Amino acid sequence: MLMVFWMIFWDSERSNPIRKYFIPRIQHWFIWLGLTAEWKMFSPDPPLRNIWPLVKFTFSNDEFAIWEPESISKMSVINKIRYKKFHKVYFEVSRAKGATQAKRDFIDYLLTKYSFNDSCIKVEVYTVSQKINSFYKQSEPEPEIFKQLVFTFHPELNLSNNDNN
Repeated sequence: MLMVFWMIFWDSERSNPIRKYFIPRIQHWFIWLGLTAEWKMFSPDPPLRNIWPLVKFTFSNDEFAIWEPESISKMSVINKIRYKKFHKVYFEVSRAKGATQAKRDFIDYLLTKYSFNDSCIKVEVYTVSQKINSFYKQSEPEPEIFKQLVFTFHPELNLSNNDNN
């Protein structure tokens, strides 16, 4: 009976009088007995920010093009499923200490996909990050976006420069 009581009120609203006054008095016994809910198995290190790559292509005529993945909030359900497939690649490419060859392969893929091979003289990879608003504070203004250069590649010279090493 005590366990049913605990399950009902452990996850109740913090303003609930039972949760607010009674649970703290018996909580130490439940922790000692190992009867509390630990979510570390499901989310041991919850993300505090969104991270994605931004790639800037500079051409021989001093013009440039920017590539970044479509915002997940604007995607259709099918594209969201496909995004999950690429998410790990995007994360590796945007990490400052990520694998150099992964960055090079990703750049080669984009150069080929958009037919930039002949005219591109420089490619810069940036990490773009934005703090995630708390679930309980969704009404807060959109957090600031930060950008950091993590990798530079010169296709005509086949020369790369990892700016963090």
